[in-house]
Amino acid sequence: MTNIVTLLSNTGLGTEGVYILLAIPIIAAIAVMAKQIIGLKSFNIYTTALTSVAFISTGLLYGILIAVYILLADIIAQFLIQVLNLHHNAKVAISLSLVSLGTLISIYFFTRLGVPMPQKISIYAIVLFVIIAEILSSTKIKKGGEYGNSVYIQTILISLISYGIISIPFIKELILSYPIISLVIIILDILMGRITTLRIIEYYRFRNIIKEKAS
Repeated sequence: MTNIVTLLSNTGLGTEGVYILLAIPIIAAIAVMAKQIIGLKSFNIYTTALTSVAFISTGLLYGILIAVYILLADIIAQFLIQVLNLHHNAKVAISLSLVSLGTLISIYFFTRLGVPMPQKISIYAIVLFVIIAEILSSTKIKKGGEYGNSVYIQTILISLISYGIISIPFIKELILSYPIISLVIIILDILMGRITTLRIIEYYRFRNIIKEKAS
């Protein structure tokens, strides 16, 4: 590690905290690449980055379980709002309550069943997942359930890819040894931000039209 990283690690952040902050530009760049080049959809860059950080805290297995539970909790809340004729705010409150209480209950049962759990789960990671649940609910109200579910799943997918990359020991060692990389990544963001061509998914979707024009 460089002197500055060592100095920062000796503060309350710790080495892991310093690495997460240095890795956020990389996570953001992956999210931009997924949207601008591949054509995947996500709620926004901030949500994708925060979800990736939440996965770091909860661990892959439990993070995925929470992500799936959020989707199920929102479906249950959607059912209740239709049956009981509730307003949107009540639905969001029910959804958040189900996620929060369900998380506690699931931790209890997983522990009793001997499911491998992280030694320490940050409450902030759980709060991040709860916030994501609210974003999911709001999106489904504004743009429909099918669209909301699709974007949510793609957001989780991008976050998992980011989590997988920054969890590679070599990447972690490289970033801590050369933190300037996190600054250089911004140049990549600028280059991707200037791309005006079709995304990869769009090339596949419109492949027949492209072939017709080419011929």
